[in-house]
Amino acid sequence: MNSLITTSNKRKAESSLLGPMKHPCRPISPSRDLSYEEFELLDNRTRKKYFDSMRKWTNDWESFKKAGPRIDIMVLQHHDRDNRLTSEEQSNANSVDMMLKEIWRLKGLPVNVDSEHRSSRANERKTRWYDDDLRWNQDECHFELECSQRPYRHAVDMDGALSQYGLCKHISSSLLWYRLNIFTKSPITTDTDNYKQAWDMQFHHLDGASTLRVWNSKGAPRAVFDGLEKSQIDAQKFLNFLTMFKFPHTYDGVIAGTVA
Repeated sequence: MNSLITTSNKRKAESSLLGPMKHPCRPISPSRDLSYEEFELLDNRTRKKYFDSMRKWTNDWESFKKAGPRIDIMVLQHHDRDNRLTSEEQSNANSVDMMLKEIWRLKGLPVNVDSEHRSSRANERKTRWYDDDLRWNQDECHFELECSQRPYRHAVDMDGALSQYGLCKHISSSLLWYRLNIFTKSPITTDTDNYKQAWDMQFHHLDGASTLRVWNSKGAPRAVFDGLEKSQIDAQKFLNFLTMFKFPHTYDGVIAGTVA
């Protein structure tokens, strides 16, 4: 059947592919439908152009996946499709949201300090840690506190990828800020230096002695917990909620960062 293909058909196939290639900023997407039979119709020069374009596209995408924050990439992949929580997921997320709002209050809003916490906190052990002390558990899909690992948090793994400590590899500052605004519904930021910090939000714990600060530092998302040791698990839960892929927008179970 291939032997019966006319020269005009061959030229037509070539011209349909050569159009986008002439624009240096518009390489052909490898996702474009192109059968093996159609590829065979191309001459060697056109095949090479198509292959080079496809290889560049693939390399750029792989580089982006390595450099970009994990959740931002997932949001991009589900920007306008497969991006809604199930009814059960929405119910679970709402429960966590309500629980966290009972525990944490944005600075500037009243905090109802538990009397039991107030009377005992003087004798409680205190601790302080940054998001760099949190390690991403790939199997459980959440952050865990591993302060003992802190000196090695920026070490390079055997496969060449950065070790999974801190928020920066998992969510961009802009997406975190967006989700914090959804959570609080009344964003109140503290004063910043208008240089390294573009935004800064501080939350007070129900225990009356612990704080969780989340802010932007030189373009990167940062967080620090300072308070009672027993309350640090609540800070981890808060950060894990904000950095889960299926963090809900206020509208109809849409994943925050995607569009309905």
